Amino acid sequence: MLRGYIKDSGIVIKQFDVGEIDRIVVVFTKEMGKIQVMAKGARKVGNRLGGALDKFVLSEFLFYAGRSLPVVVQAEIKRSFRMLARSFEKWLLGNYILYLIDQAIEGGSQQERLFGEVLKIFAFADGSPPEAVRRGVLKFKLVLLKCLGLQPRLTSCAVCNREGKTFSCWSHAEGGVMCGSCASKPELAKSCVSISQDMPSIWLHLLHLPYSSLSKLKLTGDQFFHLDELSSQYFSHHLNKDTWSIEAFLARYPEKPTASESERS
Repeated sequence: MLRGYIKDSGIVIKQFDVGEIDRIVVVFTKEMGKIQVMAKGARKVGNRLGGALDKFVLSEFLFYAGRSLPVVVQAEIKRSFRMLARSFEKWLLGNYILYLIDQAIEGGSQQERLFGEVLKIFAFADGSPPEAVRRGVLKFKLVLLKCLGLQPRLTSCAVCNREGKTFSCWSHAEGGVMCGSCASKPELAKSCVSISQDMPSIWLHLLHLPYSSLSKLKLTGDQFFHLDELSSQYFSHHLNKDTWSIEAFLARYPEKPTASESERS
């Protein structure tokens, strides 16, 4: 971590209270990646940081980095995606995006390309109906894997490189689709799971489809569910930590949380 005064733009992922009036804030920034910072006095009414520490806003920060946690010196909102907070379902989906970032990104690793993708999905989600936002979040999850260098093999066998138009076997461990010949080998069969033959092509299509075209995408509920589950299982395997699917995450909140719960979720 650099020392001295640092300017960077960022989005708050989560925060938690410390002491009487302070907060520790986890911020995903453009230049420094995911960092923890101290926001002194953030819990005081009318504090100088205002809404810049809220979720779903892009803020310009000035940090002072010394020997301990960087301290937020100034913060100014540059762009707000506050429509995400006006629909309960969109609020949940926005929180799922933040959850994925927190799961996937290690502290201090720069992810400038991913930062741009986060702004894209927030902008799309801010102005779209919940059903379209669900598809956008699913697309973002696939883009996130690609940004992390975890893009699975979708058009050729992950083991023998044999190309094909259809595959019905998948291995998280091997990194994507498997041909029938490789999937039948005893040492590989235990890691193989069955998938529908259209799943790789849907994954690939969704990955490259612009957010603006998602409303035209023909995607059934079953296809969404299976791709959501498959990608989350793939995340869990390669991140070595359990990762919620979209549907499982939404199911955690059968009712709208209180203001204090929503602020920290």
